[in-house]
Amino acid sequence: MFSDHCPTHRRRVLLGPDHITGIHNGRNGIRVDWRCPCGGRGSFITGRAARR
Repeated sequence: MFSDHCPTHRRRVLLGPDHITGIHNGRNGIRVDWRCPCGGRGSFITGRAARR
């Protein structure tokens, strides 16, 4: 489980692994793309190289 800000809800939502639509390894960290059940989409950067 993870939470992020949904642009459609305009607030944080709790999402599960089924909501992940992509994982991309990059120079700045790991980008996780997701889709909310309402249809909103977003992404966040995680991993060791991510800004804290």
